[in-house]
Amino acid sequence: MSTTKTQIATNLETLNDGVAQIWIQLSSSSLTDEERQVFLLKLSIVKMIFDFLKAMKDISEKQATLVTLCMRGGRCTSKDMRELGFRTLDHMRYVRNQMETLLEATVLNTDQVNRLFETNSLAEVMEIKNWYVTNVLQNKQLLRFIAQN
Repeated sequence: MSTTKTQIATNLETLNDGVAQIWIQLSSSSLTDEERQVFLLKLSIVKMIFDFLKAMKDISEKQATLVTLCMRGGRCTSKDMRELGFRTLDHMRYVRNQMETLLEATVLNTDQVNRLFETNSLAEVMEIKNWYVTNVLQNKQLLRFIAQN
């Protein structure tokens, strides 16, 4: 059986690879102050993303399992369903799919993740940070969904 990598897993890989590249670039002694500021701001955005995912997982065991399933592209199992108190396996899959859709649209948005590592413009990195604040940290739909599950 072959597995297909989810977009969320791809975006997490992009974040991890991007952080590694930033650390390499930050070690250069020829960086200007603005370049250093851009790289440090990028790292703060990545930290914000991972802190948000960790906070989601810290809410409950149920939430941690669902987030992990989304991040790894894992399958919902009958064992998980029973342990987490879902009525049916289909209900668990439905909630996981909802979470995956929200994560793809917000926290792990492909366009924003790619943009973050493609730009070296301080203004554009600030736009990305503002996008994350508005569409993740202040997103009432996302926060309500997290609180309900």
